[in-house]
Amino acid sequence: MRLRADVVTARHRLSATSADDARRLRDVQMWAGTTAMSGSGLEIRLSDSHRGAKTAADRESLSVHDVDLQLVVNALWAAGGEAVAVNGQRLVATSPIRAAGETITVNFRPLVPPYKVEAIGADKKQFERSAVAQRFHQWVTDYGLGFSVRSRSKVVVPAYVGTLQLSSAHPTGPAPPAPGASGVSPGTTGGR
Repeated sequence: MRLRADVVTARHRLSATSADDARRLRDVQMWAGTTAMSGSGLEIRLSDSHRGAKTAADRESLSVHDVDLQLVVNALWAAGGEAVAVNGQRLVATSPIRAAGETITVNFRPLVPPYKVEAIGADKKQFERSAVAQRFHQWVTDYGLGFSVRSRSKVVVPAYVGTLQLSSAHPTGPAPPAPGASGVSPGTTGGR
């Protein structure tokens, strides 16, 4: 009888440990971006202007650039974004948003305009108050760029599918900060 009780106690202890380990694994996967997430959030759409470019300088002013996406993504993180994707590419702490010639790449994958940025947990009012959103609204008028902000009750951000190559990591406390994605400092202003 005692042996049976010991086995039951041991199984209970292992299952409790397994549940804690499973919870910790889910948390790590969520913060690392390796699991899909869904929830309410924002959808931002950016597109090149439909105005005709007469010069190379006009073409630059009438196009969405990698730094534009970087600024929008950083403003979404600052507005409470918990998970962000650009054209379906999940952003993680090591995700680059870069120009490759006239093409913008995210996670080394080329994107095709228009650009759809989705952010779970981002607050629309806070995002709209950001200097970045205000600047883009002005550029809609000045240059004819496409820029819209929409609240969505359900945003689905896919899991990151690339390889995570971190050299070290350590816990920061009970609630890790939202990961940044683009490497652009909040003080970067960008310009047309």
